Amino acid sequence: MTTVQISKDVTASQEDIEGISKAITDYMLPWYGAGFGGLAKAIHPSIHKRVFRNDPHTGRPFMSEVNYYQLMEIARNTDEGGIKTPEAEWQNDITIYHATERIASARSEGTRWVDYLHLAKLEGRWQIMHILFDNHKEGAYPDSPEPITKAVEDYMMPWYTMEWERLASALHPAVIKRGFNKNSTSGRMVILNSPYSKLVE
Repeated sequence: MTTVQISKDVTASQEDIEGISKAITDYMLPWYGAGFGGLAKAIHPSIHKRVFRNDPHTGRPFMSEVNYYQLMEIARNTDEGGIKTPEAEWQNDITIYHATERIASARSEGTRWVDYLHLAKLEGRWQIMHILFDNHKEGAYPDSPEPITKAVEDYMMPWYTMEWERLASALHPAVIKRGFNKNSTSGRMVILNSPYSKLVE
């Protein structure tokens, strides 16, 4: 079952809300063995999905990453070879936190996992650009929002204060910042990627 909640500050059109929700739902279906066909259009070719794992030797958490082709293969194998979950047991609780005409951030909670997603609207279609995933049983909520707030402030403030060391401390080395830019030749909107090294140089 899919449910959609929209934060009060979201002013996107109903058409965009539906497009965002459809992309997330098409991404979720293969994990329930409920259909693979919509995934290729739901995720952008430059997508990164990042997943928390625990090191079997030390028990320490680390983050692994899959790209578009790896994600497609994993989802295909899960959809075709996994246990089919009855539709009545599907859980896809979507919360759209923020959306403009071109970008959105959302959360999808499944039966055993939670995904945080960034989406972009390119050539009229909403696609998922980035996914941060964790299992419910392993992802305890923090006691205080202060560490999260500090990380966001340490990312934002250097653009005003030029404290670039502060920025570096807030970013994971695997971070990629993405932004829209209009191609001067074609006039089409394209996505620009800025990795950690470029952001802190």
